[in-house]
Order: sequence, then C-alpha cells, then structure tokens
Amino acid sequence: METIEVITGQTKGNVNRWEASVLRKTMSLGAGLLALAVSACASPDVVPNEQFSAGRGAQITVAAPIGLPEGKVLQLETRLRDQLAQKGVAVAPRADDPAQYRAQGFCSAAPENRNTQIACVWDIVDQSGERAYRLVTEETAPGGRKDPWAAVNGAMLDKVAEAAADGIAAWLPRGGFLSSSPGPVLNLGGRRFYVGRINGAPGDGNAALATAMVRALKAEGETVVASASGAHQVRAKVSVGRPRSGNQSIAIEWQLFDPRGQSLGNVDQKNRIAAGVLDKRWGQNAENSAKAAARGLIQLVPRK
Repeated sequence: METIEVITGQTKGNVNRWEASVLRKTMSLGAGLLALAVSACASPDVVPNEQFSAGRGAQITVAAPIGLPEGKVLQLETRLRDQLAQKGVAVAPRADDPAQYRAQGFCSAAPENRNTQIACVWDIVDQSGERAYRLVTEETAPGGRKDPWAAVNGAMLDKVAEAAADGIAAWLPRGGFLSSSPGPVLNLGGRRFYVGRINGAPGDGNAALATAMVRALKAEGETVVASASGAHQVRAKVSVGRPRSGNQSIAIEWQLFDPRGQSLGNVDQKNRIAAGVLDKRWGQNAENSAKAAARGLIQLVPRK
C-alpha cells in the first residue's frame, strides 16, 4: 500500500492551511489484508428491496438535515418533504413515522469567490440501517463571504430541496426492486470517483469533508459519480487529539480503493489547530484539506 504523507501546521485565524507538499512515499506490507477488512464492512450503495410493494405505507421519511444553523433545519426538512409529495412520492408526515426508507441529509456552506456554495450529501437508508443510495447536490447563492449561511434564504432552500427531491424521486422504486443504475453523474471527463464514508470528524466535519472532496476532485477535472459501482472509492478517517496548551492535533487518513475494493493507498494529513475550533463548523478548513488531499489521491491511481 502506498502512503502519501502531508504534514502541515500553518494557521491563519481559525483557518488552517492543508498544503499539498508531498514529503515522502512509503511501501507498506499487508495492503491486501487491509483492503479485505475495509471492503468487508462497507455497505452496498444499491441493495435489493424485497419488502416494498405499491400501496404499503410510506416510501420514505425525511430526517432533520445535519450541518445547517438551527433556524434552517426545520425549513429544509419541511421543504424536502413537500417537494417529494409534489413529485408523487409517498412521504411520511413526520420523521419518526415508519417508512421503507429514511432520507438523511448532511449539508455545508462555504464561500466561493463572491458567492456561497451549498453542498449536501443525502443518504437513503433502508429499514435495516444500511445505506441504499447516496445523492450529492450543489447550489450556488450570491454573497455570504463572512457568513455563508446568511446567504441561504428561503428561496435557496427551495432550490436545495427541489434538487434533492428530483434525485430521490428518480431513484425510488416503482416496484419490488431498486434500480441497479449507478446513479447520476455529477461531472464529466476523467476517471470515475465515488466519495464514500467520512468518519470521526467533530462538528459538521464528516459532511463538510465529503462535499469538499467532491468539489476538489471536480476542480481537478475528474468525474465524480453518486454510486461506488465501477468507480474508485474515496473514504476518510479523522482523529482529533486532546487539547493541550490551547491547541490540539488532528489527523485525516484519506483512503483510495479501486473499483474492485482493493486498497491503492492513503493520503495522510496532520495538523495542529486551536482547541475546539472545529467542534461546530469546518468551513474553509474542509475545502483546504480536500483540495490538498485530492491531488495526492489522483497520484495513487495507476497509470494505464
């Protein structure tokens, strides 16, 4: 397994720089065992739905989306529920009502030039708790350089909800099995990448890093798809140390797997941050981390 280690430590305000300087590449034994261990516990992206039949209760319920300011959570949840109903989906009226699937959103907002980029990862989970589908949506709102979420008004939340509802409604089955389609393509050109699980990050970090990595790979000219089928899979593990003298260490292990689930290597990032600065929102830190890591992950893909 090849490992690209990126060690940085420059801080400006509450934003840390995650530079793309590659210090060394090392070869490690046991890559095959690691790949088997990780792929064995990974949930599929499309699973058979043997329980669904037309007319049997609600198809889906909408959970409160994560990552938004408190005042916008219920607004987006309600708008998504209404949009799904308008598209003919049998949606449960409350989040805790029984349904065949649950839609869970993870959203982040980050400044981009003079605008705000709103990115959401929508996981559709079945009754056993397994993820059956993942959808990534992106919208752009004008303004919001100082406070990105301030640029996200009701009209923009309508756009976010409509984009999510379109993707979910197109995917939901009309019969006994889910579609085996690999899902909508989010970008064109280059190799196919799928951004999977991000675990261990405090605050909105798991969702923020995932959506930032989608943007970073697209910015590098790569194709990002909404299903792991036939794509290189990107995953990440985040660990944060205990606060010491007002600071704490953070490490991100970005993992790349080929379409067969075999490990191609890691991009490891290490940094020191002000204690607690990432406990709520990652913001530009997620963008900087993903941008630096994306270039290393692309280097790990074997050249044909």
